[in-house]
Amino acid sequence: INAEYMGYNGNSGFVAEEFMRSTPQAFSHWTFEASGGREILVDVQGVGDIYTDPQIHTADGNRACGGAGNTGMRGIAMFFATHRCNPICRQLNLTPFQHTPQWGRTLYPSEVAEESIETFLGLPVDPSSPELSPVSDYRNRPPPPPPTPYARVHLALAEQHAKAARSHEDVVGPALPTSPAVGIFHLRLAAASGLSGAQLILACLYHEIVPRKRAFASLATLLQHPITVNLRLAVRYTLLAAQRGVVGAMAAFGHAQRFGIGVDRSPSGALHWLMRAADGMAAENYAPASDDEAEARRLPGGNARRHELLAVLGQLFLDDCARDVAAHHFKLAAQAAAAEGAHDFVIQYERWVASI
Repeated sequence: INAEYMGYNGNSGFVAEEFMRSTPQAFSHWTFEASGGREILVDVQGVGDIYTDPQIHTADGNRACGGAGNTGMRGIAMFFATHRCNPICRQLNLTPFQHTPQWGRTLYPSEVAEESIETFLGLPVDPSSPELSPVSDYRNRPPPPPPTPYARVHLALAEQHAKAARSHEDVVGPALPTSPAVGIFHLRLAAASGLSGAQLILACLYHEIVPRKRAFASLATLLQHPITVNLRLAVRYTLLAAQRGVVGAMAAFGHAQRFGIGVDRSPSGALHWLMRAADGMAAENYAPASDDEAEARRLPGGNARRHELLAVLGQLFLDDCARDVAAHHFKLAAQAAAAEGAHDFVIQYERWVASI
């Protein structure tokens, strides 16, 4: 093409303000939504709207697509960290990416002030309210909608701020200063967007438990007002992950309801969630090695084995004078313990059955 080439954006978040045109930035944004959040096309350059030599970032970071320049979710996140939706984005009905507010200007409806983040999350005030601790048959309750494609972008941005803060780096990327507060903001938005991994990280932080990815702890400790133990919030985030099917979170929330940790004590609620966790561990699709399950096992009560859950259920039924049901669950606990190689517990459970 016999004309002057211009670079409109880069592959690590760079946006050329001197050539501030709407079409190239909207095009990159559109590729993300058109692919269902699986990839984005950046490093847009060329003449006018004739583009050449782009870079593709994929959510899985597979370099078979995009080559060595494919930096995965980091590359996707860095684009959205600097992208501001323009009239073409709005004309295409693209979802605005949510940023921390900037003082001194009118906020877009998509932007949420950090002090109102709990309201934005839509979490009920009391985690023991009926909508949060159902005791009816959970199989009749519709599952929550899947996470939005932007949830992983928010989590990736939070992780970049966490790593930079932990390493005492001044910037995360081009024109993007490191900020633990911004990292927490995006972590909360990832949780609000339905990402169970983010919900579990926040549950750990509010328990003052170091998450599996230790850099996230830096977001909590390096804030101007560091995050401290808040059992109410920890339990709220645990519940959100439990509602998304994380078995360890179900066990942890049942544990919280049994002992009144961050929530009103509720034997019936504990029965519901512990039974659901025990059923989940017996399901064919149970993946104990997954990242979410490994994170949930860090929470109080989240590392219980199936035979332990069944034994607790037996005790709860026994406390409610349902002796036959209690004996049945102790027998199930003995069978599960045998299958898990916990032979000492088999003898203990069999003794409990005999004593009823």
